[in-house]
Amino acid sequence: MTGSPEPAGFAVVTALLCTAEEFPGELGDDYPAACAALGLETSSEGYALLLGQDASGAYWTQISTDVDSVTAALSIWAMGDEADVIVEIATVVATCPGWPVEYAISLADRPEPHDPPDAGPVLTAPSRTSWAKAIRRRAADWLAIDLADTRDPYDIEFDRLNWGDTDLEPSVRFVDLLPRAPAPDHPAVVRALREVWLLAAAAHPPPGSVRARQAAGGGRLVRAGGDGWSLVTNTAEPALALLLVDDLADMAVDISGTDGLPRLLDALTAAASRALPPGPAKLKNPIPRRGHAGSRTSRLS
Repeated sequence: MTGSPEPAGFAVVTALLCTAEEFPGELGDDYPAACAALGLETSSEGYALLLGQDASGAYWTQISTDVDSVTAALSIWAMGDEADVIVEIATVVATCPGWPVEYAISLADRPEPHDPPDAGPVLTAPSRTSWAKAIRRRAADWLAIDLADTRDPYDIEFDRLNWGDTDLEPSVRFVDLLPRAPAPDHPAVVRALREVWLLAAAAHPPPGSVRARQAAGGGRLVRAGGDGWSLVTNTAEPALALLLVDDLADMAVDISGTDGLPRLLDALTAAASRALPPGPAKLKNPIPRRGHAGSRTSRLS
């Protein structure tokens, strides 16, 4: 993939990974689809996406092969600390106008953010139609962040001990806000569950279509995705398994009590190791995104 020269005054606003184990759900159901959305060849090592602005405030995306440096910065951000994202220019394989995902953050010392004019094809976030595939996959990303941390949102003693704040309110999580329904006898749910089982049994699942890693609470965060559905689970007892399907908008189907779920989750965990291309770095924990998807209005000081 080729792109534009580095824009004048380019500064990173936020960063993302695009690897077999960590990629923006908006871009695709699996890692090859996410790469294709960016015009990239699938690489076993993956890519880092540096979302930034030039001196005029225009949005640009730099795509780097320096996954390790960006992973380190993201880990520091996840702990609430600041860190610069620095990659060698030789690792930048493309500089493209626009951002491929939507964020509500921009640099405070730049003019009003905008897509660069007359810069050729611009990367744009998926449209905000009702429960489009990209929105469903984004919701799965949010659920994964929440299910990776099984601490009771009302147990704030840890925060009080560390921050001395006696007025903390329970955190509000997406998993608690998204309406849930028991597993219905709906054709879309039946089809999705059938495809989950097929994916779990596949000898070579598409890279990134099945992912598993350790999560808080002693369980595993297990994810799977296919055409029209996303599954997010935490295997800690009691296991919580939520299925999102395009045909049932704005809700999660709770399949936690379905027959054979433990066997399915074990099979998906095994399939996740077969869904890794040779040689990628393994992430021990999911890295929350810095900022929130939404309108691009807020500014970083």
